[in-house]
Amino acid sequence: MLRHDAYLETLMTQTFSPSEAALSVFELAKRQPQFVLRFCIIFALGFMLTYALAGATGVGKAMQDYVALASGGRAPDPARVLEVLAPAATGFAIMLIFSIVTGAITSAMGLRKAVRDEDHGLYGLQLGKDELNMLLATMLFMAILVSVNFATSLIGGLITGGNPGFMFLAIIIGLIGVGFLGLRLGQFGVLTIASGQVTVRASWTQTKGHVWRFAGAYLLWIIIATIIGIIAQSLGALGASALAVKVGSGMPASLGEFLKPGWLFYSLVYGLATGLGNLGAICVGAYAWHQMSGNLPAPKTPI
Repeated sequence: MLRHDAYLETLMTQTFSPSEAALSVFELAKRQPQFVLRFCIIFALGFMLTYALAGATGVGKAMQDYVALASGGRAPDPARVLEVLAPAATGFAIMLIFSIVTGAITSAMGLRKAVRDEDHGLYGLQLGKDELNMLLATMLFMAILVSVNFATSLIGGLITGGNPGFMFLAIIIGLIGVGFLGLRLGQFGVLTIASGQVTVRASWTQTKGHVWRFAGAYLLWIIIATIIGIIAQSLGALGASALAVKVGSGMPASLGEFLKPGWLFYSLVYGLATGLGNLGAICVGAYAWHQMSGNLPAPKTPI
């Protein structure tokens, strides 16, 4: 028998349409409007909990102080920035862990529908093998990117000898390399849910020769999602202002401030749009996987 990575590597034999992949979330919304709405609401609730954590752990206050510090028109003193953000270090760590865990749970929910057309559990949510696999795969994916970014920065610093101009160029090259690596390994979630096992390596093989297609698909969806996000953020800020709340740094300074109607309204509206953006990114990879494995009609004209 083939190992699951080897099995997955045999599936993608066709190409896919970047434009169709980028717009596939709207096709899902036509077929399964209740699921899309439910996903966005669940994601928004998690988003609101993140805002609550920001207020409760001091992250929101630190971010408001940082925005005030950086609003002088010039780069703030690094020591002053550290002084402002350091007290919220524990809060940042808590929010990061919370975001990774909830991200794995909601991603598993979306991928189960987009990849396997399954919608089980409590409103689609589960705490089972898929969620654990997604959490482990996400952590592995992030560890690889962080390690590569650290290594390229270190090597760049050694090669350039600390020269600011060359160091900046090395950082740009490193970011491009990390972005390329992210695209090559970006199918890890789709493949993990499709195989039922943690896998990141198989994405490297399956995206070979298709990097520009994936880049185009994600870029198109990012543009669409950004427009939707800007509209939602503007509407949320207007609604918050009507409810006597000014959204400055984008995070409440305390839990009590978050519980005001204005912040609740803003985080809900922005969370719904962010949920749609997240589901759209999930659908890009899932649609590409289906079309490349022959489960969907091949694109009429190669793009």
